[in-house]
Amino acid sequence: MATRPKLSETETLEQYRIALENAENQSEIASVMSEFGYDSAMIAEGKTLLAETRQTYDANKTEDDETTEASANFKKLREQLADNYASDRQKAKVVFRKDQLTADKLGLTGVLPQAYIKWLETTKKFYTTALADTDIQSKLERLKITTDSLSANKN
Repeated sequence: MATRPKLSETETLEQYRIALENAENQSEIASVMSEFGYDSAMIAEGKTLLAETRQTYDANKTEDDETTEASANFKKLREQLADNYASDRQKAKVVFRKDQLTADKLGLTGVLPQAYIKWLETTKKFYTTALADTDIQSKLERLKITTDSLSANKN
């Protein structure tokens, strides 16, 4: 059993445009189409519908492009935060290796979660807690973790 070849949305829209244009401009096609009830008014209605469809298709493609761009920006920012947090976490572990209470408070103990939401909460906890405590900030500053970098990574 033969299957019909599948056309892309763009190819389908182009086929409809050509068919409507031919039905309007080719007298032989126009006469045959009018026998089936497709007179010039019906062809004009089809062209209007095609124009609306094309406009919707173009808007959808623009939105797809914006979504792709936003996703790429998100991935870039996430990777940047992951790199910064990994470095800051390692430095903080060194600073607070003998201060278990502060290490727990900053979320430095245990395994770093892999699930995105839990990972994000862990990073927020680290930066929020560090920004709220000047003693922690002064100890982290010895390893070049400034208040500005803590603030930038918190957001």
